Amino acid sequence: MVVINVKYGQDDEFLYETTCDLTNDALIRTLVEINNKRLQVAYLCGQARELGKFGPAKKPDDQGIDELKEEHEGAVVEKGANYCCDPSGNRTGNGPGPQLVEVLTRKSAG
Repeated sequence: MVVINVKYGQDDEFLYETTCDLTNDALIRTLVEINNKRLQVAYLCGQARELGKFGPAKKPDDQGIDELKEEHEGAVVEKGANYCCDPSGNRTGNGPGPQLVEVLTRKSAG
């Protein structure tokens, strides 16, 4: 039995237990697959936090910073009770209620 410590940066690492019978090619493919899944999960957790803070994504045609669109294009931006302007301009800014934000935050942190 062999334990491999895969480390990417200072705080990002995981252990993988394998046997000596596994070829290097198979080992590397497995480690890459595991690491890619870890990155996908981290991305999804980040997007869940963004959803809670800034609401759902805008349609590609509507993307842009709300204040600039209002000021320069004369666009009307819907601002709900939980509006928080998205600095990237990719989300509507109309986040869900505080209870759902707390659930999203709690679930994406663990």
